[in-house]
Amino acid sequence: MRRPIQLLALLALVLVLFGIGLNRPTDTPEVATPLPAARTLSPSDLEAHVAASAADMAPQRQPNPHPLTPFALQQAQRSTPSLRAFVHFALQHAEAGGFISAWGALDECFGETLDGAGLPESSLSPKSEQSLQADALLRAACDLDPGERERVMQLAIGGPRQVLSKDPNLQVLGRSIATGYNQTIGLGQARDLIRLGNPYASFSLLSLGSTPEQPDLHFAGQFYSSPFEQRLLTDAWLLLTCDMGQNCGPEAVPTLRMCRDRGWCAQSLQSAMALGYERIPDGLPRLRILHQRLLRAWREQSAESFAPGSPGAAASQASVSTTH
Repeated sequence: MRRPIQLLALLALVLVLFGIGLNRPTDTPEVATPLPAARTLSPSDLEAHVAASAADMAPQRQPNPHPLTPFALQQAQRSTPSLRAFVHFALQHAEAGGFISAWGALDECFGETLDGAGLPESSLSPKSEQSLQADALLRAACDLDPGERERVMQLAIGGPRQVLSKDPNLQVLGRSIATGYNQTIGLGQARDLIRLGNPYASFSLLSLGSTPEQPDLHFAGQFYSSPFEQRLLTDAWLLLTCDMGQNCGPEAVPTLRMCRDRGWCAQSLQSAMALGYERIPDGLPRLRILHQRLLRAWREQSAESFAPGSPGAAASQASVSTTH
């Protein structure tokens, strides 16, 4: 199994190429903004998004007094069944985490974060009528064709530095790319990712300090190396995103992916996970314990739990384990 959100590998390339700055974001008031109608994403659309964002950066223009907040962006994603419409919308709101959210939504539809790699074959169900229905719903929801997806990724590679740097999540993720990982940088990244609270960017908390040569995931002083261990930790984190406010209902993309890709068909992501992990010896108790440990670390803003090698890593391992 690859690292959570394989699109982050592309983000690393972007950050290296454009040297994204490290300015800290500021809190902003929330404003409701309607989603655009879903239509084909053309190169001119993406150029317009970049031009508009660049214009917002121009010295002669006053900054938007009511930029979108991350919470409003998350609510906008919940309110639309169309990936195309959300990507249109998100790319215009980098200040709210729009770029990382657009790429994360792409991975949710088409990436490996939600597939069944690493799980025992016996836990996966053959194709059923329910999984075929889920596939049809996913085709409708994930309505970007390959050409459109490529254009969105080209925006990442070809976007101006000043536009990309408006996404505060990219600023945080760029630190270890620019300087190399160390304990101080890892703790700082973990604190800022927890503070920003973006469900997609915060996935990288599990891979702070990892490299292509050492791709292990990490949490609370423990490294997760085997495909099943990495899948277990990733799935526990997916449950945490439900606690963060992500849509985990019956028509949510993650729930439909569970049904189509694993045969775990239920009315919520949580129920689908429970259904599937019951088929794995000791799987469901381990998933629930790990989810609760992650939830506790997140709520307590325990950056030490996510930064490998930090002085408090061993203590955080003991702390998040005391109630289990």
